[in-house]
Amino acid sequence: MRVVVAMRHRAARVGAVLALEAQGLAVEEAATAGAAVAHARERRPDVCVVDAALPGGPAAVAALAALPRAPRVVVVADHATVEDVIDALDAGASGYLLKDVAASRLAVAVADVARGELAIAPALVAELVEIVRALRPTRSDTHRSALTRREQQVLCLLRTGLTTKQVAQRLAVSPTTVRRHVSAAARKAGVTGRRAAIAGLESVQGRERE
Repeated sequence: MRVVVAMRHRAARVGAVLALEAQGLAVEEAATAGAAVAHARERRPDVCVVDAALPGGPAAVAALAALPRAPRVVVVADHATVEDVIDALDAGASGYLLKDVAASRLAVAVADVARGELAIAPALVAELVEIVRALRPTRSDTHRSALTRREQQVLCLLRTGLTTKQVAQRLAVSPTTVRRHVSAAARKAGVTGRRAAIAGLESVQGRERE
């Protein structure tokens, strides 16, 4: 398996290279995002490990995914929000790890994405699961059946802590549309404001779990 490691700091880059070579992988280094794309275009590696802190790193993920024989891409970062992860996956990444990942885990993740699987840092999974749950239709009682599926999605996503703008981006609608859904849900629930609407939804979900 051939791997390109593109990381901003040489010490981190060398550490990742040594960890992967210890698992029998053929590894090349790239010090910039542009070099990573050039390596991938010329050498056709199976996987590229890209540092999110590299200048042009996010754009490089999309550029790598667009190559004729695109490698799988694993993004690594010092820290990340769930939006960072989703943006990377939307750009074509197959994995998102934090830089404190153990050497053995990095090698396993590279092997996993090479087989077409996803590799996500455990610390980021719980919040992603919450968003997936928010987008799934669920059982409803009288209150929830009065809400449209989109209204339920909007409230559930807002409940996870996303902003109005982030919810709009996730659902591919305008922020104004998100606000309109919140207002409609609040009106149906007989409450005023976003927090009250979300609280009403949480109350219903709590009764469903009982």
